[in-house]
Amino acid sequence: MYFRTKKFSHANVKELLISKKIVDISFYEQLIFIIKLEDSLTFELFHASSYFEGWTLQGNDGFDVCTLPGGEVSMF
Repeated sequence: MYFRTKKFSHANVKELLISKKIVDISFYEQLIFIIKLEDSLTFELFHASSYFEGWTLQGNDGFDVCTLPGGEVSMF
């Protein structure tokens, strides 16, 4: 039986994402944020809770984007 070795793991995800260029970004009303990277890699963030924040992206100079309970997006 053939078992494929895992190419990605929690241990190397930071190094992997930092080394790739972003080729496309999509945001959908269902609070799905998709970042397509070179080499056919895709990074997906999704909101799956009605009671808690789903995800937060932090940018430069204190810029944050997060999903709120109930399906809202907040930027600050």
